[in-house]
Amino acid sequence: KYMVQNTVGRIYLDNNPYSEIKDDMKYLVEPTEPTPADTIYQFEDIHDLSCADLGCGSGHILNECFDLLYKIYIEEGYNRKKAVEDIFHYNLTGVDIDTRAKQLATFALLMKACQKDKSFADAHCMPRVLDMPVPYAEAMDKSFEDEKEERAYVKSMFRHFLLGTNDEILDEIADAILLMNNAQTLGCIMKFKISERTRNVIIVRTTEYEKDDHLPENIQTMLPYMRVILALTQNYSALVMNPPYMGGGNMNEILSKYVKDNYEDSKADLFSVFMDVAIDRLNKKGKYGMINMQSWMFLSSFEKLRKKVLDNYQIDSMLHLGPRTFDELSGEVVQNTVFVIA
Repeated sequence: KYMVQNTVGRIYLDNNPYSEIKDDMKYLVEPTEPTPADTIYQFEDIHDLSCADLGCGSGHILNECFDLLYKIYIEEGYNRKKAVEDIFHYNLTGVDIDTRAKQLATFALLMKACQKDKSFADAHCMPRVLDMPVPYAEAMDKSFEDEKEERAYVKSMFRHFLLGTNDEILDEIADAILLMNNAQTLGCIMKFKISERTRNVIIVRTTEYEKDDHLPENIQTMLPYMRVILALTQNYSALVMNPPYMGGGNMNEILSKYVKDNYEDSKADLFSVFMDVAIDRLNKKGKYGMINMQSWMFLSSFEKLRKKVLDNYQIDSMLHLGPRTFDELSGEVVQNTVFVIA
C-alpha cells in the first residue's frame, strides 16, 4: 500500500490535488514542501496513468494497484464495468518469469473484477499479465545448425507476421527474438534495441491480430513474443515491485554475463539490477516504488548505484525496515528497505 499510494496515488494527487480518494490513502507520505510544478508527472487522460510490476509473482502488488486505480476511475465518473475494462486495457501490466505465477496473478485480478461486476466471470476482458515464452525455434518445433540459419528463419516468419516490411525492422525483431532464447533465464532485465518505428509497426500488427478470433496457428504462436517485447519497451508512469533477490555468485553463466555486460553499476545483485531496469522503463518524471535488501544502502559493491541514484534522481521517501519485515522469514538474513524514487 505504501509503494502504490506513493507512486500511482501521488502522481494522481499531483494532478488532482482536491481528490477525495486521498482520505483513503493511509500510507501516503506528504512532502514537507509543495512539489514544484516542473517536477510533476502530468497526464491529460486517466488512460495515460500506466503502471507495471515487472516481477509480479502471484499478483499482490497488481491487486493493490487495481484497487487504487478503480477508486480513481470511479471518481473520474466511469461506471464499474467500464472502469475495470479500461484498467485492464490501458493502465495495468504484470510480467513474471514463472508461468504458474502469471496464472495466479491473472486469476486474482479476474476475481477482483468479478467483485466489482459479475459480468467478468466469463473472462471476456483479461488483465495484461505476461510470462516468458520458450525459445521461438522450440515453439515452432524447429532446429538449426547455427544462429545465422535461425536468424534467416525468424526474419522470414516475421516478414509474414508484419505483412512485409524492410530488412532494418526485421533485423531489430530478429535480434529481440534471438535474445528471447534466454527469456526464461533473463526475464524482464532483457534490453531490446527496438526503434520507435519498429515498435509502432509491432503495435499496429499485434492490435489487428488480437481482434481476430480465427488466426492461423503460426500467427498465434508469434503473439506472445510481440507482447513481451512491447511490455518491456514501454515507458510507464509508475513501477511498483518486490524484485527477485539473487547475489552475483548465485547467478548461472548466462545471467551473470548478461548482467555484467548490461548493468555495470548494479550487477552485484538482481534486486539492484531491477533498480536500473525500473529507471529505464519510466517516463520522465515518473516514479517507482520498490522493496529490496538494505545492502545497496551501505556496501561498497553498490557504491556506483548509490552515486547514480543521488546524482540523477530523487528519493521521495524511504522506510528502512531492517530485519523481520516478512513474518515468514525469521532472523537477520533478509533485512529490507522500501522506498520511492522519482
